[in-house]
Order: sequence, then structure tokens, then C-alpha cells
Amino acid sequence: GSTFSGNSAGSGYGGGIAQRLDGSLTISHSTVAENTGGGVTVYRGSATVDHTIIANNTDVDLGTNTSGEFTLSHSLVEEAPYGDFTDGGGNVIGVDPTLLPLGDNGGPTETHALGPSSPALDAGDPGFSPPPALDQRGELRVSGPRIDIGAFEVEQTPVILPGGGAVTEGNGGTRVVNV
Repeated sequence: GSTFSGNSAGSGYGGGIAQRLDGSLTISHSTVAENTGGGVTVYRGSATVDHTIIANNTDVDLGTNTSGEFTLSHSLVEEAPYGDFTDGGGNVIGVDPTLLPLGDNGGPTETHALGPSSPALDAGDPGFSPPPALDQRGELRVSGPRIDIGAFEVEQTPVILPGGGAVTEGNGGTRVVNV
């Protein structure tokens, strides 16, 4: 997965990603945020979007124009998608992902870390198994009970509690996972 952030295009032209050719485009395990002119726009052909956050973009976060179409699964889109799309299930629509600012969170490129209460935490496909085995930073793709949505996986370390049970602690805060 990759992070597409801080890009710009004319209003509604897909500042983050634009699919303008016939054929298919796949966007997986990515974060498309803080782009001007829209997040992802599919003009022609099709796009498959899975385990991806599309949020905090000006204009439309995710939409179609003319003959484009897309399938969305296990993704978080802050604004309701514009145009017809196929719902592949497991989506979180109309919710702020609580992304942290673009920054050096480890790895070779900048990412948007997930805030401690992000609805993208552990919200991916419960049946997911790698590939990909690593997130954009090179960290394990699954750390916790389920995969996170987006290019950034929150690192979680289980801590055994006295008397049984466990919690996870990491850069996403502390959550009870097994009581």
C-alpha cells in the first residue's frame, strides 16, 4: 500500500488518483488523504478499492464521472461515494478516520498514522491473510486481532493482565482484546 497526500488537480479531477483510461485499476492497503481536487476519481474503466482510507480531500473523496465504475470493500471513505458503486462489504462510510498529520512514522516514506480512536483500527477483513505481509513502513501488516484499514498498521503488543486476560498497547493506544 501507499500514501497519496498533498497532491492537487482541478476541482473534481482526482487530486490523489484519477483513472482516465479504459481498463482496471486496483488500490489496496493505501491512504488517500489531504488532496486538493478530490481523492479518487474514476472517469473510464473500473477501479477496485480494498483496505483503503479515502478521507480529508477537498471536493469528492471517491467518485465516478462519465463511464467509470468502482468496487469498494473493507475500506473507509469519509464522505459518501459519488456515483454508482458495487459494495463488496466491510466498508465504513461517512466517518472521520482520525488520521494524524503526514509525518515520519518509520520506514522510507511519510505516512498518516491512525489516531488512538480511529474507526480504521482492526476494521479490515477478518479473514485477511498476507500478502502483503508488511505495511508501507515495512512493519507487520497485521498487528492485533484484525488488519487495520489503510497504508499504516498500528503496532500492538499484547500485555498479560494479572488474573487472566490481555490488552494490547501500541501507537494506537491501549485496548482490551481478550478478557
